[in-house]
Amino acid sequence: GRVPGALGAPFQALQARFVQIMERVQDGGLQQMEHIKRPHLFTASWMLDVSSHQQLLSQTLKYVPGPEVCMRVFNLLRPPRGFPQA
Repeated sequence: GRVPGALGAPFQALQARFVQIMERVQDGGLQQMEHIKRPHLFTASWMLDVSSHQQLLSQTLKYVPGPEVCMRVFNLLRPPRGFPQA
């Protein structure tokens, strides 16, 4: 999507940097077969019973470490194009 002008050019650069970093994390996870060991990181199954922001933030993700939340959300919004075969 388009970035609102009020957020400015630095926002776009930071967004691009984040996406680039997370794509590397995603690729590394796939190479280490994380989609086999920890499929919930890639399948969005953790969203199955979530129907509100309260539930998402105060239950589902409350005790999940920040780095894992980052991976789960990134994989939900930008799923891998393919998965290596085991």
